[in-house]
Parts: sequence; structure tokens; C-alpha cells
Amino acid sequence: MKLRLNRIFLLFLAGALLTLTGCAQAVDHSIAGAIKSSLPNAIGPAQYYVVTVNSNPIDAAQGRVKQVDIIGKEVSLSAQLLIDQLTIEADDVQANVQTRKVTKVGHVSFEAKIGQDGIDHYLAALPNDSPQRKEGLRVTLNESTITAQINCRVAGISVPASVTGTFEVSAADDKHIDFIPDSGSLSIIPIPRFALDFALRQINPVIDLTNSNVPVSVDDVTVQANVLQLSGTANLQQGLVQN
Repeated sequence: MKLRLNRIFLLFLAGALLTLTGCAQAVDHSIAGAIKSSLPNAIGPAQYYVVTVNSNPIDAAQGRVKQVDIIGKEVSLSAQLLIDQLTIEADDVQANVQTRKVTKVGHVSFEAKIGQDGIDHYLAALPNDSPQRKEGLRVTLNESTITAQINCRVAGISVPASVTGTFEVSAADDKHIDFIPDSGSLSIIPIPRFALDFALRQINPVIDLTNSNVPVSVDDVTVQANVLQLSGTANLQQGLVQN
């Protein structure tokens, strides 16, 4: 008799777990769909977004999501900046189980990859009176470095110069990406240093993320295999919760 009761209890427990798991998966799917539909307004238009929700059944049933992974392809982060691939990891996300609406977004980290076409598009979209356009700035992404082509004014004459260097997060603003010339590259350019230094000061920040659709803070900038990679944190609380 006792053995039979144990079997019945185990069968009941297994059924309850299956039901809970099924409900949790339905909640995960609904939350993922709600987030995905909000992303064009919260982050920007894209070719597509893929949203994956990771949670355990008990938390999901209460609307708590441990982690949400988002991958966006060809994302317009601003009117000027087109991201080839945007990867986002959002932790401690909460949603209303009944309405399937996001109520809280915790820590959000991101990685953005920008190719040469994205850089060209960004610079071409800048206003004609911007310092970058006035200095004739062109940026080429190399294997691990950057080549900046600018126009320097020497005795009233515009002289082109090509300088190799890197991108770094501005010390004054983590939404600004500055071009930092390689000292060895500067030493071989047959242009007065004062003229070159002036032109280089004018082009920074080369990339300004202040007007991005979603507030971001950049922690690191690298160039790998002709691709610019930005990583840092973002604030999706307002965009996802309000949508």
C-alpha cells in the first residue's frame, strides 16, 4: 500500500512538473515575443532580431527571467550609424505574466560590430559643416589598425595626409570614440606637425553615440579582421518597459 502511494505521488509530481515546464515555456515564448516586437522602437530598425529567453520553470511562472539574449542584424542604432551585428545580454528581466509586458530590465551589456560599409555610411551621413566633413576625413579599417585620411591646411593650401592609428574611448565621454594616431606614423609625414595636430584634433570624436536610439556607454574598442568592435553597457529599461 505504501509503495502504491509513493508511485501515485511520483506520478502526480511528474505531471505537475510537466505542466509547470509547459507553462514556463509558454511564458518564455510570450515574453520573447513581447521583447522582440518592442526592439525596433527601443533600439532601432533592423533586418531582423532574434530573442532567446533563459529561465527556470519556477521563476518563469512568476515572470522572472534570468537572462535575455538578443541578436540584431543590420541595426540602425541612430540615423547615421548602421551596426552589422548587435549582440545584447540582459540580466534580471521581469514581466507581468498576465499582460506579457516587461516591467523591469536589469544590467545590459552589448557588443556591436561595424564593417567598412558602416563606417563609410556614418561619415557620409554627417552634416556638411561637421569638422569631420570639413577635414575630408576618410577612415579605413585594417586588420588591427585604422588609417585616417585627412586634409591639413598649410599656408592656406589643403594638403592630404594619411595617418595610421587606433580608436579609443574618449577619456572625457564614454559615448565618444576618438582616433589616436601612431607616433611612428606621424614622424614620417612631410607636413608641419602643428598643421597635422590641428587637423587631428578637429576630427575627434570620429564616432559620437550621444544620439543613439538607446543610451550606451562604451568600455572597449578594438579592430579585428577589418571590423570595428564596440563593447559596453546599455540602458534598455525605458525602451522596453514603455513599449
